[in-house]
Amino acid sequence: MKKIISLASLLTIFAACTKEIGVTGPAGTQGAAGNAGKGSVGDTGTIAGQLNLYNEFSIPLDDESGTVVTITSGGLQFTDTTNVAGQYHFSGLATGTYDLSYQKPGYGTMKVFGVSHFGGGLTPTAVEKVYAVQIPQKTAPDSLTATVNNGSYVYFDLQLDTSSLRYQQYYGNLEIFIGTDKNVGPNNYVTKGQTAFSPDGVGGYLGFLYKNDPVFPLPFHTGDSLYAVAYTFNLYLQPNSAYAYYTYPNPGETYIDPQTGREVYPNLSKPSNIFGFVY
Repeated sequence: MKKIISLASLLTIFAACTKEIGVTGPAGTQGAAGNAGKGSVGDTGTIAGQLNLYNEFSIPLDDESGTVVTITSGGLQFTDTTNVAGQYHFSGLATGTYDLSYQKPGYGTMKVFGVSHFGGGLTPTAVEKVYAVQIPQKTAPDSLTATVNNGSYVYFDLQLDTSSLRYQQYYGNLEIFIGTDKNVGPNNYVTKGQTAFSPDGVGGYLGFLYKNDPVFPLPFHTGDSLYAVAYTFNLYLQPNSAYAYYTYPNPGETYIDPQTGREVYPNLSKPSNIFGFVY
């Protein structure tokens, strides 16, 4: 005999099986953490580098600590101080472009511009090695004179602040700027660095310009009124000791100011007198 289920019974059974909406069940077991994302805007990382210090005689220092390194990007600014090996680092920096400056009392201020940094990686962004040189005092220029010899050469006589041979400067670290303006200098000159100085043995240095040099012709004419000024500028550095060969470092001892486009000479000594002569 068939059993007849009434419509009311069916409705009762259906209601009992219906899922309740909005009721939170018990939490399940927590799953494993996912991998960290890479390259996102919020990623940070480290910028690190090394600064080498030299004294005014171009000899490297054993203790390269104490230089304040400042890093900036937009409105952000952080500082660190180099350790005895000249190392420094900045952690927690977001992806961006950074500028750095290096300051130590008695030394020229070096700068590095446009360091591209990408956060999120384990390897620090490396800054190219930087050199900072003590501003020359004992080997700074004192007086400069010039004479024209037989119309073919211009002879320069440069005297330093001291005649002591103990303070003899490397001849390649003497820089002369020549121009047609009485205010000749590092930011106002026509030619520079074409004078080969050599020590005279008593604290002075002699140099000359060859007026008719076919390789490096000068942009002057006989009879021009010219002006010259000299500096001690440690462009050539000794890599290991006082007995090593002088080398031209990379990135060198100047930098280009991106705002003015001019070459900046951070470790120039005080200038000599400005000497005028007829070419």
